[in-house]
Amino acid sequence: INPLGQGWAGISMRESEAPGSKKVELMVNLSNFVRRAVRTVTNGVAYPAQFFRPQATWLRIVRTGNQFIGYASTNGSSWQAVMAAYVPMNTCIQAGLVVTNYNAGNVIATFDNVEVNEYNNANLQIPDTDNPEQGITQNLDFSIFPNPVKEKVHLDLVNYYGQEAKVEMLNQLGQPVLQRQVNEIGSSPETFDLNGLSSGTYFIRVTTDKGDKVKRFLIVK
Repeated sequence: INPLGQGWAGISMRESEAPGSKKVELMVNLSNFVRRAVRTVTNGVAYPAQFFRPQATWLRIVRTGNQFIGYASTNGSSWQAVMAAYVPMNTCIQAGLVVTNYNAGNVIATFDNVEVNEYNNANLQIPDTDNPEQGITQNLDFSIFPNPVKEKVHLDLVNYYGQEAKVEMLNQLGQPVLQRQVNEIGSSPETFDLNGLSSGTYFIRVTTDKGDKVKRFLIVK
């Protein structure tokens, strides 16, 4: 990608060429992050999220029915699942390449080893939704967006797909101010309404039987 880090380039599956069509995109910009954008409803919001995956330059999206799973790799042979999304689409969709930019201006991206394969020909194991660890390297991490936030905060919990989790929002004293029990985590973000909470620093803790993870975010009103 040229200029380095000034845009994103990757692969896309879309229901059509229409600007607001449903889509699943997975991109890199030669930094330490992989970015995904998912639109689950026609003309709806395309939810973004970024995942820390240093040196990942290989990307793959696998569709099984309406389940889309994105993978990243540093070498094209060892793959790690970085996202999952349930997006109902037509049987016949469009698969292609995408280049986008932060600001007005040109970004040039170079693609190679581009293939569209039947899943049975792909050198990748289909994750079992009843056993989400099969075929997926578990990474107990999640994303918070936007951050800072004003009214509603969204959690991307795709790395906990299919698991049960307790999600708590804590104030600076470590006291829970909001909490939720998720019996089975799916591909859609979990959303917390922040009405009634004042500006300041808060924490979100996600706890499963595999451990817990805490991240900080800022409410600005």
